Amino acid sequence: MYSRLKSFLSAGLDPNSNIRGDHDDDRYKCNDGDEYNDGDEYNDGDEYNDRDEYNKDWSEYDCWDEYNHRSSLLLTATDRNDVEAVKILLQYGAKMRRPYARERRPCTLENLLGYRLDICPLMTGVFLDAGVRPSSVYVVAALCQMGGSSSPLIEFILNERLDVHCTYSGELEYTELTDATLLHIAAARGDPELLEAIISRAPNQLHARVLGKSTPLGWPFLPGSRPFPPEEPSEEWYDLYSPMNMAIGSGRTDNVKFLIECGCKVDLQSFEWMWYFACKSPDIWLDIFDSMAARINFDSPEAIPVIQRCAESFPVENFYPLDKFFQKVCLPSFLGNMSLRTRAQYLDKFSFAAYEADLDELRHDISRCEVALHDEIQGEGETGVSEADTPTDCLSRLAYLRQREKVQHEIVELLKEATLYCESPKRLTGMDEGC
Repeated sequence: MYSRLKSFLSAGLDPNSNIRGDHDDDRYKCNDGDEYNDGDEYNDGDEYNDRDEYNKDWSEYDCWDEYNHRSSLLLTATDRNDVEAVKILLQYGAKMRRPYARERRPCTLENLLGYRLDICPLMTGVFLDAGVRPSSVYVVAALCQMGGSSSPLIEFILNERLDVHCTYSGELEYTELTDATLLHIAAARGDPELLEAIISRAPNQLHARVLGKSTPLGWPFLPGSRPFPPEEPSEEWYDLYSPMNMAIGSGRTDNVKFLIECGCKVDLQSFEWMWYFACKSPDIWLDIFDSMAARINFDSPEAIPVIQRCAESFPVENFYPLDKFFQKVCLPSFLGNMSLRTRAQYLDKFSFAAYEADLDELRHDISRCEVALHDEIQGEGETGVSEADTPTDCLSRLAYLRQREKVQHEIVELLKEATLYCESPKRLTGMDEGC
């Protein structure tokens, strides 16, 4: 097959010939040149008519001429994911341009790959080697996800086939980003291995912030440097976005962990967003939340409004009907990393008496569950059933209650310390600042 293509090209077939066919059914019929060829008015650009206007409107989105049902040999081979044919056509001088009447600009990777998500790594490598570059966040995000767990994009970066210092504009997660770095996009769509390759070539991107405009239409949206998006969905929301927040907003827990390990700054804005996500899904985010809380200076003046918002929003409204206990597991790290003086200032937000009463109730439930479990085991022993055959319902409930008791006890102890600090003689006599 490819030998025939080479023989045709060697015999004089123009590698930049246009072909025509039906877009849906018979798309790849060769153009006989009788109606639309390189010399007609639709190709030379001398005439500006309705067809030109139509093509101009679509030129940024597709390399296929919907109106005239035309494409080039190169674009047709690309559309079919025929890597070998593309290599041969490029070798014989095929130009990477659109087949439109007035559009003669070089194609970007988006134009050639047709904005598809299932990007072929081999095809991408061929075009990168030929000097084609991506121009939007959309296709770079797709490049980050191609190839499964080990992205071929890593090889393109390490071999300098893709310029790691380029920036891109476009939409990601309801957010229109301007001049986003490769690390920003990879933090939202890649994996730690890809992040490592980028940081090794461009460590400055670790602390870069880029401007974005969000119009939250639903979930998810990307968290920026400000705490929350506007209440009105139609309101434009300009903000700054860090790689850390891109990873948080996209739910990439492994990426967040890796960025922290690499020294990406954990600031108050990132922590506030982590509080929001950790309270919604503590089973996913709790370890990362603990790590971030340990890096925050809660005693600084800048932390005051953040602590207040976090305290006032607790418990965070959840998407799922989960027990509020699961959100309480975030409190030990939150309160425990504050000084006594700072913690004492927020006792009105976290009632010591209420948490102590909950702890007493939990311990009562645990006692009842232990008695029930003992009676159940005793009864099974009398009937000849071994302890190994004991139903697990009571055991699992007891483990759950003990887990709750541990967390509740930690919270009560932290609040008790703050309460005693407020009631200390020094504070009561005015020798120290009041609560």
